[in-house]
Amino acid sequence: MIQVDAERYMGGHGIMVWGINNGQLAGLSRTEDHQLQSRLEPYLTPDGPYWRGIRLPALSSDREILIIDVAPPLEGDPMYICHKDGAGVADGDVYVRYKTESRKARSADLNRLQARAKPRTPVPEIAASLTSPLYQVVDDPAHDEEYIRKIAQSLLRALPEKSSKSIHGWPSQQLGLADRTLIEAFATVQSTENRSPEQYRNQISEWSDKALNSLPRIKQLFLATSLPDAVIRIDNRSDKFIKSMQFDIHLSPGISAIQASEKELSLSDEMPGRPRRWGPTPTMPLGLGAFDTRALLRSTARIPNIRGNVSTHFQNGPSNVRVIVHIDELRPRQTVSTNARIAKLYLADGSTGSVSATWTATMADYDGVLRGEFMTSASGVFETSQMYGR
Repeated sequence: MIQVDAERYMGGHGIMVWGINNGQLAGLSRTEDHQLQSRLEPYLTPDGPYWRGIRLPALSSDREILIIDVAPPLEGDPMYICHKDGAGVADGDVYVRYKTESRKARSADLNRLQARAKPRTPVPEIAASLTSPLYQVVDDPAHDEEYIRKIAQSLLRALPEKSSKSIHGWPSQQLGLADRTLIEAFATVQSTENRSPEQYRNQISEWSDKALNSLPRIKQLFLATSLPDAVIRIDNRSDKFIKSMQFDIHLSPGISAIQASEKELSLSDEMPGRPRRWGPTPTMPLGLGAFDTRALLRSTARIPNIRGNVSTHFQNGPSNVRVIVHIDELRPRQTVSTNARIAKLYLADGSTGSVSATWTATMADYDGVLRGEFMTSASGVFETSQMYGR
């Protein structure tokens, strides 16, 4: 019988009962399994299906009810052929049991038994998990406004008081004659303040608006440099050697991905340039004032997302993050992890602390699609306001 059909009846077991006559437990003479084996082996050969004898008491103490339990058929089992002529059986024939009928196999039965005998590729047992910490990002705009306001207030404090007069930005009443002479001489190598207080205040106000608008982009860069690298582990828990496997993972909504960056974040370099502080400014010789040294620090090399045996791609979709992992080969009982320094994963503010992921996997030498899922929990809270402490 074919495995799928057999499993519907008695879990696939073949049961034969002797010793019951018209509902009475008449029983048979007692016998041992080796005696049954010697009678059956000429028909089945030692390579026949596995069976065992089960005995129950009959009405008479010297007799027994005999039950022969034949093991369920499995994929890969051969076609069992009769090897001897006997009562109702012939050498070379194949017999099948269908519900209550035992009969000689027909052509369709033989075809199915031949298909059962063909070895099938075992189903690989694969598991996946997110091994890197997953933080819930908290972003409070009040911290942004406070940071910008403190800088603006610091710039405004450089303005002289209205009641005081100044020489090149220095309050005159605080200077003695010697000081006045020194400042007048030093002023020849300084540029004097040429802005009105109102112009200075307008510059600070314009800078505050631009700086505030630049912070969302800078926060993304801060996350890209500060969050842990996203790492997904894939386990081959089977004895199959896997080649050319593609893993397609869909993370639940609420998780976001950003490209990892090794750039050293400097908050002042990323923000719009601040207005020059009120007061005299030394004149830079040789035109060095126009040279932007920060440009030397802004370039960073791209890190490839392919390293040896594993390649990984993160995609932000309309509703969730998709991760595609290609593994050249995965040996039996081996574990591989996706490349670090490619992407960062995080939970958006307000998301639940536990998230799920579903995955599918295809591979060479296996005609089918494996499916699975895994769960992961948030490791804690990550506040974007930390970048103001740098």
